[in-house]
Amino acid sequence: MWIPFSLVAVLMAANIWVLIRSYHQAPMPHLPPPKLMVVEMLDFDAQQAKDFRKNAEEHHRSMLQLDQKQRAWTQVYFETQGLERQEALDSIQAFMLQKLEKTEAHFQFLEALCRPNQKAQFPEVKEALMHRILQPGPPPKGRPPRPGMGNP
Repeated sequence: MWIPFSLVAVLMAANIWVLIRSYHQAPMPHLPPPKLMVVEMLDFDAQQAKDFRKNAEEHHRSMLQLDQKQRAWTQVYFETQGLERQEALDSIQAFMLQKLEKTEAHFQFLEALCRPNQKAQFPEVKEALMHRILQPGPPPKGRPPRPGMGNP
């Protein structure tokens, strides 16, 4: 007779714990997508926004391709030894450099797209974008944020 009551008590305690934990959890801030952020912050007209979005999609596609190649070489790195491992490391570094160069070219395109009055705001927009790019997303469930990675 005491087993069903203890089971109910344990389940009730678990429910209360879940409710308390979800109540005290800080909500994640809602951030607009970077493309919308750029268009709004620089007050782009329709043509500028169209050109920017086209370039942003191309940049995104090339980043995905480079990420995929980098992941493949990372796997090779951890599965091999000797010269093959060094070749994998060199390839990983080359893909990282390509990603940085393509991102810088994307920023240069964005700045060139600006009218003179918008160029004055560009450094602020670039800083906001870099913060957004380098800001890690929410930590995986059950894992605290890593210190020094944009988290307090």
